[in-house]
Amino acid sequence: MVGRTNERSIPRPRALFTRRWCSENLIENHSTLDINKVKLLNETAYHFYRVDIEKTIKYASQALRLANKLNYTEGKAESYRIKGIYYRLKSDLPKSLDFYQTSLNLYKELNDKKGISILYNNIGNVFWHQRNYPKSLQFHHKSL
Repeated sequence: MVGRTNERSIPRPRALFTRRWCSENLIENHSTLDINKVKLLNETAYHFYRVDIEKTIKYASQALRLANKLNYTEGKAESYRIKGIYYRLKSDLPKSLDFYQTSLNLYKELNDKKGISILYNNIGNVFWHQRNYPKSLQFHHKSL
């Protein structure tokens, strides 16, 4: 069995479609404007970033508006991070870096070590795409 891939660990296209479809249905059916709605919007935005990038920005923007209204810092931080992913994939690296930096500052405010680590990695990826390898390496090391 050496070298065999666990078939359960490979996401199947139907399973991915079902997860996104379920997330969108949950958003529609969750009428309460609360922290759980922010989490659901951010989770859905993240699920879409590889298949429908415009839905990513749509849901991340909705999450950010609601998180601001609720003064929910963790939700704001995650929304900014997902918007950073969107702009990185759209090759707008300066804008991506701005969103990542805003998210990083919020995660630092929360003292969320996991969030901080993820953001250092994301920022390192932007510098890698800009071919600024020393700075990329610096941020990737910080993420460890």
